[in-house]
Amino acid sequence: MVAHAKAVANEFLRLASEAGRGIDPLQMQKLLYLSQGWCLGLTGEKLFREPIEAWQYGPVVPEIYHALKHYGDRPIKKPLVTFDEEHGAVVPASYQFDDYLKKVIENVWGAYGGMSGPQLVRLTHEKGAPWDLARRTNPNEENARIATQDMLAWFDGEAERARGVNDGNGAS
Repeated sequence: MVAHAKAVANEFLRLASEAGRGIDPLQMQKLLYLSQGWCLGLTGEKLFREPIEAWQYGPVVPEIYHALKHYGDRPIKKPLVTFDEEHGAVVPASYQFDDYLKKVIENVWGAYGGMSGPQLVRLTHEKGAPWDLARRTNPNEENARIATQDMLAWFDGEAERARGVNDGNGAS
């Protein structure tokens, strides 16, 4: 079973709160993209089900954009919510992540959580990366969907490079 992006976003909000920091909507979009990418690269599986699109300022999960746009560039103050059909109530989105997926999310937070929105935009706009590929291969489509297979290939390569460096076999 795959989580909803809102539940992943709420994990990042929890981690930010524990660190005494805030996350604005731009940062959240990039953290979601990076967590999806790293999960694909490390496991071959998606972390969340919603598509990611290649918008002008980088990867965007449209559902999350619409849920958070009222914050503008201010920190997100409340968890994202969903409707719980069983109880007929609106509740914070959550998911029972296994230990490995929690670790992926925590590692993404540890690596990128301290970066500003503009820094994350630059990082996600790297030439040849999935956002760049989606924009270049779909020039007439303003918000082209980023292909899962492109994310898998890119982040699998990033994971291989990281393993090589950590094993002492990679180039520095």
